[in-house]
Amino acid sequence: MKAYIYTLACPTTNNVVYVGETQHPLLRFNMHLGQQQTISVVRDWISYLKEIKLTPLMNVIDTVQDTEADYWERFYIHLFRSWGFDLLNFTTHSTFNPHYNKAIKPQKLAIVEKYRAIYNALQRR
Repeated sequence: MKAYIYTLACPTTNNVVYVGETQHPLLRFNMHLGQQQTISVVRDWISYLKEIKLTPLMNVIDTVQDTEADYWERFYIHLFRSWGFDLLNFTTHSTFNPHYNKAIKPQKLAIVEKYRAIYNALQRR
C-alpha cells in the first residue's frame, strides 16, 4: 500500500511548518483543519490561521511504500530542519509521544508566535 509524505506550509510565506505521513492525504488534511490534531502547537497554529481567515497549504512531497513511511517521514523532517525550517514537529516521528520533553513546547510555541507576528505585519500592509 502507498503512503504519502506531506508538508503543511504557511499560506503567506510558503515556509514549511510541519512534515507528516498519511495513507489518505485529503482525509488527513481535513483532520488537521478540523483540529483533530494531537500536537497542540500545530493545532494552535492552524487555529490562529483560521482566526485570520487563512488555511495552511498541504503539499504531498513523496509517495512511498507504507512499510517505509516512518523512515521517509523522519528523513524529510531532518532534511527540512537541515535547510533551516522551524518545524513544529515535536519528534522525528509522526506518532505523538506522550513522554516528549516538556521543555520543547515553549520553543515550539515561540515558532507559532513568530508566524503570528509575520501574519500581523502582513495584515497591517
